[in-house]
Amino acid sequence: GAGSLFNLTVEEVKGGTVAGNQLTGGEVLVTETYFNLSMDPAAPRYAVDLVNNASQLVNLTRLSAANSTTAPAAIANRRLEGNAGDDGHIPGTTDWNNNAANALAQTGTKNGIFALDKILPFVFNMLCIPAAADLPDAAMRAVYSAAIAYCHDKRAFLLVDIPATVNTTTAMNTWLGGTPTLVDDHAAVYFPRLVIADPLNNARPLDVAASGTLAGVYARTDAARGIWKAPAGTDAVLRNAGVAVTLNDLENGGLNQQGINVLRNFPIYGNVAWGARTLNGSNAAASEYKYIPVRRTALYIGESLYQGLKWVVFEPNDERLWAQIRLNVGSFMNNLFRQGAFQGTNARQAYFVKCDGETTTQNDINLGVVNIVVGFAPLKPAEFVVIQIQQMAGQLEV
Repeated sequence: GAGSLFNLTVEEVKGGTVAGNQLTGGEVLVTETYFNLSMDPAAPRYAVDLVNNASQLVNLTRLSAANSTTAPAAIANRRLEGNAGDDGHIPGTTDWNNNAANALAQTGTKNGIFALDKILPFVFNMLCIPAAADLPDAAMRAVYSAAIAYCHDKRAFLLVDIPATVNTTTAMNTWLGGTPTLVDDHAAVYFPRLVIADPLNNARPLDVAASGTLAGVYARTDAARGIWKAPAGTDAVLRNAGVAVTLNDLENGGLNQQGINVLRNFPIYGNVAWGARTLNGSNAAASEYKYIPVRRTALYIGESLYQGLKWVVFEPNDERLWAQIRLNVGSFMNNLFRQGAFQGTNARQAYFVKCDGETTTQNDINLGVVNIVVGFAPLKPAEFVVIQIQQMAGQLEV
């Protein structure tokens, strides 16, 4: 009826028996299926255009009459006319604002972003919100600002998506310049968007946000090389995806200086991630967390130590505890060093662990706090990156 969409299946059948308008038996040789078709000529999935452009079996013709016909008794030489329809409600400002509000929710509600609180810390370490790129500017900024704050709290990393309208290098620089709240070392952004084969539209090209594909690249790199390896280069292949905009080396360099990572197409290698900077990774910012692997390695170490030092809570906060902490943390850091996570030819050059009377004063002891300072030499030309971990200690169980 009017206002509805429909699915169409066309089969080429060999053999079988026709009785009235029903075919039974036979061997199906070819099947074509089309989803969410409309009989409205103005609709993006207008059946006549979509099927005729793709089908190898049938050709549809729109009849002059607007009413559907009754199927004839015989199956041969039959013409059926569909009714006009539409694609339903087009989301407006109110809808988008409601979507943004649903994503933001409130702390403690376990809804929206905070539904992620239900996930164990070691399981959740990366956040993607592709739909945020479709929101109006103000709503998008609100969602991403909340997401960055959440990632800070959870020691996670955010992959930011750009709107479909950001399709030139100039537009990319303008967009980032208009969203200063995104400039943060717990997040990264990529240009351009990706093009994939639309599974609901006969594999036609579909422009999509890149974060989902890139999350896969990150995970693949982590598993194969470690979190300290940049998720970029000739092995960071964007599988089953192409780039929406082709860039040259000059454009690549200009974006990279602003902390914008690029997605490139190269002969032989194909489509790859070609950048490893955080959103605070511009040349002007000169941040110690300029690079994605350095930031993510620090987050990994911080979360690992925070979870692994729970045992100190009810221990006496004295030199014996501090020595045990140095031993445990040193063992953890040395294991990472042996895996190639740090610079340096020996442990002294690669990392340090400090937990003593200097890091934990008598006032800290009185407050039930032990302080651990850990530094590591990341795999880039830089000095030590320092992480400070604070844990409760010497607590009385009530």
